[in-house]
Amino acid sequence: MDCVFCGKKIPAGTESIYVDAKGKANYFCSRKCEKNMINLGRKPRKTRWTRMYMEEKALRLKSSKPSESNEKTVKKEAVKEESAEAKSEIAETEKPKSSGKKAKPAGKTAKKKPANKAGKHSEKKSSTKKPAKKTSNKKE
Repeated sequence: MDCVFCGKKIPAGTESIYVDAKGKANYFCSRKCEKNMINLGRKPRKTRWTRMYMEEKALRLKSSKPSESNEKTVKKEAVKEESAEAKSEIAETEKPKSSGKKAKPAGKTAKKKPANKAGKHSEKKSSTKKPAKKTSNKKE
């Protein structure tokens, strides 16, 4: 037996049955499916994790012709492949020097942090409060 909402096979004895006012019995595999269909009124065709949605999506993808968006993604992938090839060529041509230092990987450069206006060793203001000055209210 299959779940009415998601389409999964239900092991015997684990289903929950909901009977409509019309007398139709709906078999659900979980409370999640039952809530989505009955309480929330969702349709399996429009819910992404259901079998019905996945089947309709596969049909749409097969029947659709390559559109501009698909062509753009193909072009982007080609550009990425070309840039990856260029990076590998650069890495092959640049060999580490025999000075004992390790070579930095291509494409990764150290970024400089912006300098503080006061400099590196600026003095911090003390966070302790100074005692308040006492004023005398004596009349002379």
